Amino acid sequence: MCIYFTVRHCIAQTWLNDRDQFLFPSDGWKTNFEFQTDCLVYALFHGQNRISSAQGVNHWIPFTREQVGCKKTFKSTFMSDFLKGGDLRLRAKAADGGLFREESVIARSEATKQSSDECAVKIASPTARNDGADYAHEGGADGATMHGGVAGVSPAEGAAQDASAAGARGRLSPLENLSSEAKAVYNSALELWKYYHAQPSAKPDASFYDIRKYFQGEKNGKMNSTSDDEIYNEKISDLREKMKTLAEKIQPKVYEYGFLKG
Repeated sequence: MCIYFTVRHCIAQTWLNDRDQFLFPSDGWKTNFEFQTDCLVYALFHGQNRISSAQGVNHWIPFTREQVGCKKTFKSTFMSDFLKGGDLRLRAKAADGGLFREESVIARSEATKQSSDECAVKIASPTARNDGADYAHEGGADGATMHGGVAGVSPAEGAAQDASAAGARGRLSPLENLSSEAKAVYNSALELWKYYHAQPSAKPDASFYDIRKYFQGEKNGKMNSTSDDEIYNEKISDLREKMKTLAEKIQPKVYEYGFLKG
């Protein structure tokens, strides 16, 4: 689900690529665990991730209570547990063609045994490729001839490099698989979570959407684009810049693996 979400949102629609078609991908993504974790991190901190604790238990908190300085226990530690250790059984099932099956793989915490309905990601229109001005990431079809952001490496060579590292990466936890770009996003988001939990009225199970709503507020049922809190504005701006860099890293793989064809 996170991979599907990411490939739909990491490339901004322009007049150059608006005719590019989304297709059933090749198998290369299945053994590229760095790509998978890049997509997971991108989905966690994208503006169109609208998971909210107001709609049920929030299983998508990527940090521990100790990391963010929260004094209360989270109702679910699924995501932070997964990032630290991962569930290789779920990962293997997802890699076995599960991304586009009718019954998609929805990870669940062994401790909470919550229903799959509570774990479903509540996101905006799946047909949209970007999140407007706040999260518009530029990209184009020329990324098809790049590997890892380096020009001159063919898709075949890129796939071979991915495959050679797949065995070692497959034994690592998602956090250990993070690229430098994804790690920068993760660390920037951690600072935002810390700042939120330093607020007197912070809620322990707040999601990324809840945190943004807390600082930015609403008007006529829509979230405001900015906040009166300058510290928050600095932290969310830093996170968005790190997200743009991560998107640029992911974009070539979207074309290389055939998710999108120019």
